[in-house]
This record gives sequence, C-alpha cells and structure tokens, in this order.
Amino acid sequence: RDQPGEPGAILLIDPRQDRADGISKALWARELCSVQLRAGENTPCQFATVAGFALVALGAGIGSRRVSLKEIQRLHAVGNYVVAYEDGVAGLAVGARCEALLAGARHILDSSACGFFAELFGRIDYQLHQRHEQRDHRENLLRLFTAHGIVAESPAMLNVLDKAVRLSRFSDVATLLLGETGTGKELFARAIHQLDPKRKSGPFV
Repeated sequence: RDQPGEPGAILLIDPRQDRADGISKALWARELCSVQLRAGENTPCQFATVAGFALVALGAGIGSRRVSLKEIQRLHAVGNYVVAYEDGVAGLAVGARCEALLAGARHILDSSACGFFAELFGRIDYQLHQRHEQRDHRENLLRLFTAHGIVAESPAMLNVLDKAVRLSRFSDVATLLLGETGTGKELFARAIHQLDPKRKSGPFV
C-alpha cells in the first residue's frame, strides 16, 4: 500500500512482546508494516521522519507510564501521529489519560476491547485518506502556481498559495499584497487575477 509520501512503517513501542507481536501480525494482515522499538531506543531517522504513525503502549504501572509519556512526546515532536493504548483504559484515572493526550497522543484506545483492531484500523485508514488528500492538494497547488511563474516548497509558502487560491474566488473583495521589492507581489497579483473566474477575461490593472 506504500506510495510516495505515505508512511513506510508504523512505529510500535510496547514492553509486552506478545501483545506487540499480535499487533504487528494484525497490521501485516492489512498490508501495513510495523517496526518494533524498545522504550528509550533512538528512533531511526528514516522512520521518525517518514513513518508518520506511532503506536505506544501506556504501561500498567506509574513508572512505565512515565517512560511511555516521554516516548509519546518524542515521537509527536518529530511529526508522528501517535495513538496510545493499554489494556483496560477505562480503568485508568482521568488524569493519566489527560497526561497522554497532553504529551501528544491523538487517541487512547483500549487494547483489551474486542473492537480494538477495528478502531485502530479506522484511525489509520482515516489518516491515510487525509494524507492522500493533503498530498494531492499540495501537488495541485504547485502545478497551478508553477504555471504562473511561482515556485514554492516551504510550508509557509504553500500556505500563501492556498490563501491566494481562496482569495481568487471572491471577485468583489480587494486584496492587498505587502512585501519588499522583488518578493513576487506582481506574480501573485497576476495569478490571483487569472484564477478569478469573473475577472480573468478582463484587463489586469
């Protein structure tokens, strides 16, 4: 299922080897590869920046939970979408669950529940779909503005391109472009004009 720009593997951190193996097999059955890491182990850079997904067991005790929280923070900081899990999550104190969310976990799942894998795969599939859409949107933006002489790569510039497209749909709204000489204000003005469905056939003023 791997495509350019998609996660090559799902990082999995779980001190219980039997549970980790079970999750890995379930992921493999869905054609999703997993890489098992030990808590505290340095994440290989190719996985930390490309994987995009991480599954982290919270641990049963306070000590193991603290280690897991550090792992969640570390993986979240490099851009991973982190899902935390543990057996009997409903029995955890509200504070413990909040700590995991504050550390960067997007969801906390009960790995002992019969619907654990269905919910996990639902989260993964939804994120893959979102990433497909984001990738396609980015590629469309780049193609569109390259045709107007504007080349962008950084997230900040892609955000500017996205705003320009949205502004071009409002023909009666004035757009003020600010910037130093040589920063491409005229290129953006012309691009917005050409993308405006009402004004593109008229003169550029």
